[in-house]
Amino acid sequence: MAAKEDADTETNPMDREQGGMGILIVKNIMNEVSYQRLGETNQLTMKKKL
Repeated sequence: MAAKEDADTETNPMDREQGGMGILIVKNIMNEVSYQRLGETNQLTMKKKL
């Protein structure tokens, strides 16, 4: 999930490229996030320590 750079939070939202904030939020909230392609399906695993 680290293939794309994190969204630029310093730039005004009206001036930056659309997209990427959801991924940034998930990466900051969860302890571990991984993605893999398994045949014809996508597998997204998110882990949060409680």
